[in-house]
Amino acid sequence: MSFSPRYSLAAFLLLSLVCPLELKAQLPDSQYYLDKGNVYIKEGHIETAIEYFKEAVERDPYNAVAHNNLGELYARKHATDPAMQEFHKALEIQPRYPEALSNISYVYLQKRVYDQAIVYAKRALHYNPDFGSAHFNLGMAYFYQNQFAAAIPELKVAVHFFPDNIDLYERLGDAYMAQKNEDVALAYYRQAIQINPVDTSCRAKVGDIYLARGDEKKAMEQYRAATDLDVKHIPSHYQLAEHYKSIRDWKNARREYLTILAVDPEQQPQAHKEVALIYERDEEMGLALYHWNKYLERVPTDADAKAHVIEIRKPLMTKKEAEQVAREDKSRAENLGKAVPTKVPPPSAPNLKVPEVSSVPSGPVDQAVPVSVIQADTSATPEIVTIPKQP
Repeated sequence: MSFSPRYSLAAFLLLSLVCPLELKAQLPDSQYYLDKGNVYIKEGHIETAIEYFKEAVERDPYNAVAHNNLGELYARKHATDPAMQEFHKALEIQPRYPEALSNISYVYLQKRVYDQAIVYAKRALHYNPDFGSAHFNLGMAYFYQNQFAAAIPELKVAVHFFPDNIDLYERLGDAYMAQKNEDVALAYYRQAIQINPVDTSCRAKVGDIYLARGDEKKAMEQYRAATDLDVKHIPSHYQLAEHYKSIRDWKNARREYLTILAVDPEQQPQAHKEVALIYERDEEMGLALYHWNKYLERVPTDADAKAHVIEIRKPLMTKKEAEQVAREDKSRAENLGKAVPTKVPPPSAPNLKVPEVSSVPSGPVDQAVPVSVIQADTSATPEIVTIPKQP
C-alpha cells in the first residue's frame, strides 16, 4: 500500500505541534519526493509519481529536475499545456538544460509544429551533442517536413542510441524511398521486421517494392503475411484484391473487399463499388444494388454511378417506376437538345498507375532484388511515435 505524499506531510505537521524541534530535521526534502516519484514511474504508477513530483516542486520551487520530470509525465498523458509550463519553469531555473529543451521539442513534434521542434532540438544538441532523444526529435521533425536529406543523418545517429526502435528504421526506409534509393530502403524495412517480426507496416512496404519490381508473387506473400498478422490492415487487403482481379479470381477478390468492409464499413466507398461490380458480374443483382446504394450514400456526387444504378434497376422495376424513369430520360434529352453545343477536345489517354500500399508478411524476409521506385507517403497526417528515453 502506498500513501499520498500530502497525507504523509500532514502527519508530520500534526506531530510537529507536539515536538517541533525534533521533527523539523526529519521532514523529507524535495529530493526525497523526487526520488520516490522516480521509483513509482519504474513501477508503472504514473498518477502516484505525479503527486510526488508535485510535492517536490512545492517543497523546492527551484528544483529544475522535478519540474522537468513532472512535465514529462504530463506529456505522457497528452496534457501538453501543463507539460510545457513545467519544461519552461525548468529552463527558467536552468537555461542550459538539454533534457527540458529536448522535451519541449518533443511536445512541438506532437503538436506538428515542426519549425519549433527543430529549434529546440538544436538548442538541446548545442549543450549536449550526444543527446539521443534530441537527435530523434530533430530527425523526425525534418522527416515530416519532407526534408529527407537533413532527416537521414539525424535518424541514423538516433538508431545508435535506440537500436531496437522500429519506428526509426521505418522512417529511414521511407526517407530513402523518397530519395529513390529503394535498395537501402528495403534494407531498413527488413531490419525493422527482424526486430519485430509482426510489424505489418514494414511488411507491406516490402510488398510495395516487390510489386514495383514486377515480382508479384513475392509482393503477394508480403501482403498476405501482413493481413494474417493483422486482419485490419486495409491497404494490404486492397492490394490482394487488385491482384485477384488481375487474374480473374473473382471469388477471392470479393472476399478481400468484403473483409475491408467488415473492418471499416463506413469509410471505404471504393470497396462497396468494387464488390458491387463483382456481384453484377455474377448476376447477383440484389447484392449488387445494395453495395451500389452504400457507395452512393458515401459518394453522392458520382453521376456515372447514379446513371449505372438506374440502368441495372430497370429490369427490376414495376411498370409505374419504369414509366417515371422514361419521363426523366426524355426530359434530360430535351434539355440537352436545347443546350448550345461546344467543341470538346478528345480525351487524353488515362494515366496508368500501380496502386500504392504500405505494409509486409510473416516468415523469413527475402534477399534484396533490383526494384522500381515508390514514393514515401508523407502527405498523410503523420502518426507521431512515442519518444524513446535516453538510455
